[in-house]
Amino acid sequence: MGKWLKNQGLVPNTVISSPALRAKQTSEAACRKMGIKPKEIRWDNRVYAATVSELLKVLEEYKKQPKTLMLVGHNPGLEDLLIYLVGGAIQMAPDGKLLPTAAVAYVKMPSNWKDTGEGAGQLVSITRVKNISLS
Repeated sequence: MGKWLKNQGLVPNTVISSPALRAKQTSEAACRKMGIKPKEIRWDNRVYAATVSELLKVLEEYKKQPKTLMLVGHNPGLEDLLIYLVGGAIQMAPDGKLLPTAAVAYVKMPSNWKDTGEGAGQLVSITRVKNISLS
């Protein structure tokens, strides 16, 4: 997924990740492929098992910094955050998973973070590892 993100020009300025083992492994592997050093990842214990309101508090701390931010965490929190940010139901995949392991949801947010809230984001895409081509 990291190589795909790099090829798409979607390398984040900031990466925030849960330090849980699987999230850490995913973050580090993707970041290596994007040319981001693991020491640049911001490990945040609050991302683990977080609710939407807890994830919003984490993101709030980065409102003024990054142009592009990648959040690596866990479900159901990330799926709930995605639904909150885009303001409603998103069509579920046939397997019943909105964001399976290593999936990337690309959401455009307002440039003025004061306008961030429920429904403020625009879902551009959800990309799953099994659906990408690196050729």
